[in-house]
Amino acid sequence: MTGSAGQREAALAPAVQGVWAALGPPGDDPLCAALVAYVAAFDWRRRADLLDAHPGLLGDRVDEVLDRLATTAPDAPETGGDPRPGTWAWTFACHRDTLRFVRARGEYRDLFDHVADDPSEIPGIEEAARLGGSAEALLWRGETLLRLRRHEEASRVLARAAETARRDADHAAEGDAELMLCRLEHEAGSPVDPGRLRRVVGHAQRAEAAFRRADRPEGVAHALVFALGCAADERDDLAVRHLLDKLRAVDEAWWRWWDAYTAALRAWAATGDTEGLVWCRDHAHTLGPFGEGLRESCARKIEFSAGGAAVLDRLPTGPPPDRIETERLRLRSQVRQREASAAHFLTYLLAARRAQDEGNWAAALDVLERNTSRGLLHQAPIARRWAQAPKDLRTEADEGNEGFFDALARHFDAPGPATAKLLHHAMRDRRERDRVLEERLVAAVPGADAPVPRPVTTAEVAARLPRGHEVVLYTPTGSVVLLDRDGPRFVAPYDTDAVHAAAARLRGLLTDPAGGDPLRSEAARYLGRALTEPVRGAARGSRLSVVPTGALWGLPLGVLGARPLDEDRDLGYVPSLSVLTAVLERKRLRRRVERFVGVADPDGSLRHARAELLDAARHFADATTLVGDEVALRPALANLEDADVAHIACHGLTFPDHPEYSALRIASGPPRARFLLAQDAGGLRLNARLVVLAACHSGSSLSTGGDEYVGFPGVFLMAGARCVVAPLWAVDDASTARVMSAFHEALAAGGSPAAALRAARRRVAEDPATAHPYHWAAFQTFGVSP
Repeated sequence: MTGSAGQREAALAPAVQGVWAALGPPGDDPLCAALVAYVAAFDWRRRADLLDAHPGLLGDRVDEVLDRLATTAPDAPETGGDPRPGTWAWTFACHRDTLRFVRARGEYRDLFDHVADDPSEIPGIEEAARLGGSAEALLWRGETLLRLRRHEEASRVLARAAETARRDADHAAEGDAELMLCRLEHEAGSPVDPGRLRRVVGHAQRAEAAFRRADRPEGVAHALVFALGCAADERDDLAVRHLLDKLRAVDEAWWRWWDAYTAALRAWAATGDTEGLVWCRDHAHTLGPFGEGLRESCARKIEFSAGGAAVLDRLPTGPPPDRIETERLRLRSQVRQREASAAHFLTYLLAARRAQDEGNWAAALDVLERNTSRGLLHQAPIARRWAQAPKDLRTEADEGNEGFFDALARHFDAPGPATAKLLHHAMRDRRERDRVLEERLVAAVPGADAPVPRPVTTAEVAARLPRGHEVVLYTPTGSVVLLDRDGPRFVAPYDTDAVHAAAARLRGLLTDPAGGDPLRSEAARYLGRALTEPVRGAARGSRLSVVPTGALWGLPLGVLGARPLDEDRDLGYVPSLSVLTAVLERKRLRRRVERFVGVADPDGSLRHARAELLDAARHFADATTLVGDEVALRPALANLEDADVAHIACHGLTFPDHPEYSALRIASGPPRARFLLAQDAGGLRLNARLVVLAACHSGSSLSTGGDEYVGFPGVFLMAGARCVVAPLWAVDDASTARVMSAFHEALAAGGSPAAALRAARRRVAEDPATAHPYHWAAFQTFGVSP
């Protein structure tokens, strides 16, 4: 970079001011001008003078601006890596890393005097990276990212800080890094994630050990407080007593408060008594940095006990949705997105309720869409990024998953309590491993700057809906809303508690073929009155997309009521408005002669599946069928990606606690090569107008914390399919074959998938032997029926 300081400032100013303004403050902020002068200066002593005059140059805003400039400058590398020396990107990166080190060390005069005596204009990228790669500098960067709520990046930086500190035997820095990771889990972790408390306890234990080696009793006390909070949440009295004994040895005042608090929690949970909580609220100021949060926690419990559930509307629920959305648009991990949905569910729910109370239904739906099936939007990008992952990362993932696939195969072959317990532990361990590996993948694979998938708005969906196509949304706020080209309109309210209770009862009746007709039950009549009859009276189109919530995902809503919704219109479930928009916008290759690909019975246990598949194939001039032990995973998936119509007849399992590991037994061979997992199916590139999943539980669609949908139909829709037909519960082999035979016959006659399925269900229901809805009502269409 040549020229006078003035010329350099003139060249730098537009870029710096542009990024500065984009991040919030105006570009004419005096600190922005100081940053331009700092980077443009030739003399390092001049830079030290600028730091003296403008301490804000060591703050979060400047770090954010330099970081953005280093990665977005026109001469920055397109695929990651270090910038080329002499470029603007290189200059920004050097100053960014040097200032990070200065911020961590707190002294810069000696350093800058030393650099000023060097003939080179600026430290090289390697030297700057070395300064920025110290444990202290990484800690500062991690703390900055936490303040900016960039949790995904903070997790990686702090993990690296802890590793660096352990390597350098810097025990104090290691403890600080582990404590910040505890903080991160509290701020960003999902309250419904079973691994969250384990991770906090693990970080707290490592922090305690590090601080004891560093002889920092205040750090030990901080670590013990994090562990105590987890033990209290788990109501683990033995762990609480042990941790209290250790806390008493290092901080008597903190021990006194926590001893009272744990006793107060037990009394509150047992009898509702809040006297102990009042004392803890009034004395929380003795807890230093933990005081304010614990005081508010006590106050919320006291207020809840006094005012009941209505108090929830007045309680603080975290940052506003717009601020949460800014944070979520930086999250590239589907795991992190699901955790964020669960953590902020109440915030979104109350914001949506306020909007609908004001009559602004578009705003209410927009808020809810931000917290609906966000993980699904990231599933395909993550799955496809694994194909580009470094070999060592793929090898590590494959080796780590061997035990999981062994446990999965054992449970498929011999289901029972013992194999279920083994598989549960394997899935829990894999979820923890996937969480870490996914973050490393995002950091390692080029393309991290690609746009993060963003939820659509109601206006965007309305603009894309064809005439005659409407969407009905059953919202978690208890409203039935119709959306068409003219926008949303409120249809009816419903009692969420009563509806979900009735849904659970009806689901049990539908899956019991030995019982009476469940569609005549009180539960079915109630759900028809509450949910489907209002839509029947309001909907005008010939095609209806349905966005359920919670337990409604397990019901065939289209067959309920005196006049079922799908009696005279094509109906299809969709996980969210964003998924529907992706399906409507997607272009697919159309052939004059459609190609059919079928996969069936890879383990030889489904005696009707082969005949079912061959019967379907006879309706297509170009048909490929893979059956029995000839089915290998990779060739099967490659053929499915090239299909116009795909049919899969095999065993499937859904796991409510770990739905991302729901599996189709799609091939023969060793355990690793038998299964297609729901989370891996997102990496497929399908061209199909229709995918038929004639597999047990393959259509089971679960709503996890925060209205996050997980299920094979949604995964296949995001992977490229336009329409999916699948069962909501396990149907026996013979009944499935009958439904599929009638379905493909009606499809070959020119009907849409929804119309063909409607005809098939009617035919099977007319037979007294299969009249019970168990045999036919499970099969539903997902997506848009072409």
